[in-house]
Amino acid sequence: MPLTPESGAEPVGAEAADAELADDAGWDTVALQRLQAALERIAGPERPLVAPWGVSVGDLVARAWDVPRPAKALLRQLNRFGAVRLSPDGVGMDDDDVAWDRLVEVHLASLIKVLQEDAVERELVRLGRFLPPVPGRTWLLRRVSRVVSALVTRFTPRTERESPLVPFELVRRGRAGRLSTVGGGVVSALLWAAVPEASAVLVAECEERGVLVTRP
Repeated sequence: MPLTPESGAEPVGAEAADAELADDAGWDTVALQRLQAALERIAGPERPLVAPWGVSVGDLVARAWDVPRPAKALLRQLNRFGAVRLSPDGVGMDDDDVAWDRLVEVHLASLIKVLQEDAVERELVRLGRFLPPVPGRTWLLRRVSRVVSALVTRFTPRTERESPLVPFELVRRGRAGRLSTVGGGVVSALLWAAVPEASAVLVAECEERGVLVTRP
């Protein structure tokens, strides 16, 4: 069954659900097929980094479904909820970006530990509270829930030994020299796992630049 974010007020319109997704018992197979096709069209970054690269949960929704016009206006807001980026200038997760010359440390975490207990449900509830109650909201929340559920199904390892390490926290040095930590969310961790080339490029870039990479 799909994960269910807190829906809040029902917007008017933008409820044209796909016929093949109407049956909850069959949605997961369809979503996984669409997500897999979308992921196969996303090329991972290459070194040297000469151009910006990134992927977000909004990208996957847009690649897997025809997004109604009311929902398109909300898509860019999803970058604050689940997105990963690499560029010649730095690295980003969700709505935070850290320049390479400010990056001090990258913490890797075991994906299976990131997904422990009700972390995914709590993240979706947070998104439900974040998006404004406007037309397209309910349609978008349902698709995000399906994408996240499909990512969890596809990339959650069976055991901790099989669990990949994914970037989860960035430590940066501010202008006054003070250190602060930028934490990624559950969805950004799943995106790093979905495109493992991106994690490898980040680690290699850090090693070349003398940025500390810590592993559990």
